[in-house]
Amino acid sequence: MNYYDCHWDSSVWLRSLGVMGLLAAIYAFLVWSRHGRTDMLAWGAVLLLPLLVALAFAPRGYEVTDRTLTVRMVACLARYNLADLRRAEIATPGEAFGFPTLRMFGVGGLFGYCGRFKNARLGSFVAFVTDKQKLVVLRFSTKTLVVSPDLPADFVQRVGAAARG
Repeated sequence: MNYYDCHWDSSVWLRSLGVMGLLAAIYAFLVWSRHGRTDMLAWGAVLLLPLLVALAFAPRGYEVTDRTLTVRMVACLARYNLADLRRAEIATPGEAFGFPTLRMFGVGGLFGYCGRFKNARLGSFVAFVTDKQKLVVLRFSTKTLVVSPDLPADFVQRVGAAARG
């Protein structure tokens, strides 16, 4: 088993802190302007829910075993069968997230770039990314996956070896 961490780049840190700060400011404003305790609990839950959902799917790392890639998120796992892997390559930020990349369903910077995206170069792809400077594109027979392990070159080599068996 080989485990690869995925650390946040500065854009993920800035967006995450910015969103949390904005939500805290909104909540502080609501507390300041209102006095009903029930309202404040409800508003707190409404403002906290998007953070908790985004955090649940934030990538923590990638695990490569014999024939499986496991994406470890805060609240769940995603497994990919490496027997279906056709190609693994290091990519630039522009190739995966350059203009025009559409976010079909997912998060664009809050605790990472996670979800379904689409662009001309990669087509439709799933991303579990926390650092746009360390991108790896994994092309499977039926899907494309983009990840950001801390050691991209080593990751590509290990994934390729695991795919070959």
